[in-house]
Amino acid sequence: EEELPDGLDESCSQEEDEDSDSDASSVAGVSSSGSVALVSRNCIECLAQPAEAQEKVLKPALVCSLFPNVPPTIYFSTRDERVEKLPWEQRKLLRWKMCTVTPNIVKQTIGRSHFRVSKKSNDWLGCWGHHMKSPSFRTIREHQKLNHFPGSFQIGRKDRLWRNLLKMQARCGKKEFNFFPQSFILPQDIKLLRKAWEEGASRQKWIVKPPASARGIGIQVIHKWSQLPKRRPLLVQRYLHKPYLIGGKKFDLRIYVYVTCYDPLRVYLFKDGLVRFASCKYSSSMKSLSNKFVHLTNYSVNKKNMEYKSNSDETACQGHKW
Repeated sequence: EEELPDGLDESCSQEEDEDSDSDASSVAGVSSSGSVALVSRNCIECLAQPAEAQEKVLKPALVCSLFPNVPPTIYFSTRDERVEKLPWEQRKLLRWKMCTVTPNIVKQTIGRSHFRVSKKSNDWLGCWGHHMKSPSFRTIREHQKLNHFPGSFQIGRKDRLWRNLLKMQARCGKKEFNFFPQSFILPQDIKLLRKAWEEGASRQKWIVKPPASARGIGIQVIHKWSQLPKRRPLLVQRYLHKPYLIGGKKFDLRIYVYVTCYDPLRVYLFKDGLVRFASCKYSSSMKSLSNKFVHLTNYSVNKKNMEYKSNSDETACQGHKW
């Protein structure tokens, strides 16, 4: 179980009085200039808020559930809104467990809803932190909310995802599960990969990925067996050499969902998605295989290209991220 960082443990030591105006003071203190100061032991980080803070729209503390016979839920506002205060007897229960990886935007949001940092380890309502090992979830109470489900690495890791897709393919048939390329997990599947490699076309390309990495780190596109990294876990996939292109460039589509429950399965789809582009036009030439700006769409990779174009207007379809 995550421990509170040093500073945050101290900053929530003072209890709020019933008439105090500084609820969430252990999460954030709001100054008259409209900026939020997050308190830790060695630093105070000021997070700017709109200048027209006094004109923010007042929102109710609770909103009705979308489902029948379900209690109302806490309203989490945008930075252009402010949330009314619940009575003290209810507000004192709004406690949040802070971790070293809690994003600033989460800290700001819970502060606007009058949450305070929890000093104790068992009285919090919400936590945004590291993934925990499955046995640790037994300590989580029914009313507590985390940003992880047990076993989410089964789809979050590339090798586990491939194994689970194979299981679903065996259960439901290839017709329903034919949307992913042929893949091999090394070193376990090295003989199967060698067989597929030798049976394939002479100019067949393969994409090599670390099983538990992100941001394009460690990804290569290869065409020779000698180029295959040895003695480390890998996911190797048959490369799709004729991909769909927009403006001559590779792209990926990101759709964001919020899964609130697995049983029953309940998924909310966010209306806005994201399109990310490679920053160089696609080429099937063998000479281009080492150019990650051609073959990868990761922002962390392409932002390093001198030709990368940012998009300053979120509604405009231009640049390398829409």
